[in-house]
Amino acid sequence: MIRTTSLALLILFGVAGTANAGLVTLEADVGPITTLHGGSDEAVAGFLLGEEIRAAFTFDDATIDSRGQPDGGRFNDPTGTIRLTGKTSGATFLYLGGIEIEVDDEQELEWESLSTSDGYATLGQPNLISGDIDMDTKGTSFFSDPYTLTTVVSDLLASPFPNNIPPIYDAKTAYWNGVTSVHGMTFGPVPTNVVFTSAGAVPEPTTLAMFGFGAGVMGLVSIRRRRREQKQAATA
Repeated sequence: MIRTTSLALLILFGVAGTANAGLVTLEADVGPITTLHGGSDEAVAGFLLGEEIRAAFTFDDATIDSRGQPDGGRFNDPTGTIRLTGKTSGATFLYLGGIEIEVDDEQELEWESLSTSDGYATLGQPNLISGDIDMDTKGTSFFSDPYTLTTVVSDLLASPFPNNIPPIYDAKTAYWNGVTSVHGMTFGPVPTNVVFTSAGAVPEPTTLAMFGFGAGVMGLVSIRRRRREQKQAATA
C-alpha cells in the first residue's frame, strides 16, 4: 500500500512539474497591405493590396531572455514561426527560420524572423519578416516583467495592447527570387488597442486537473485495497 501510494504521489508531482511552459500561438491583426510586389511569393499566394492582415506567432514560451540588459528582454526561438493571413482573400503564408520577440522598456513589442542575414532572404532562408512588426505604447508601461516570456504572454492575453505607432510605419517581408533578396509586401501600421488571442498550445495540465488525476490514482489504490480485504475475509 505504501509503495503504491508513493508511486501515485510521484506521478502527481511529476505531472505538476511539466505544467510551466510550452508551445503557444498568439494571433493579432497587424494592419493592411500597403504595397504588394508583382511576382512576389505573397502575390502568387493570393494576397490583395489593401486587405487587412492577421498574424499568428508560434513559439516556445519557455525561451529565455538572451539579451540580459536592464532595458528589456529579447527572446530568440529558432523553431518559431510567423504566419500571415489575408482577412479578405484568405491567402496565407508561413515564414519559417525562427522568431525573435523583443520587449523594450516595458512598453514596446517587436516581432520578426530570427535570421543571421540581417533581414535579407537567402537561398537557405527564402522567406522572412525582414522589417519587424512593431507595437509601442509610446510612454505607457504595459509589461509587468519584460524579462520572462511566459509573463509577457500572460500580459498580452489579459488586456489589449495600447499601440501608438505612427501611421507611417510599415512592416516588410522578403523573399528569395533565385538570384537576390526582394521585398514581397509591406503592411501596417498595427492597429491601436491590439487584441491578442491564444490560438493553441501544447496541452498542459491545470492545477485542478493535476489534483483530479492524483485523486483518481488514490481512488484506484483504495478500491484495490478494499477488494483485497474482501477476498481475505471470504477465505477466512
